[in-house]
Amino acid sequence: MAGPLWMIGGLLIVFICFLVSGELAFTLFVTVTMIIAIIPLVYSYVVYK
Repeated sequence: MAGPLWMIGGLLIVFICFLVSGELAFTLFVTVTMIIAIIPLVYSYVVYK
């Protein structure tokens, strides 16, 4: 699950950086990075339980 999510998230970050610049691009970069890191973490925890 994490692999495809990171791939899509990485492509989304690339497109965001090309389309948006400045502080908004950084905010979106951090947001997408946090989302693609937290979703597999939560999924793994739920499956483990």
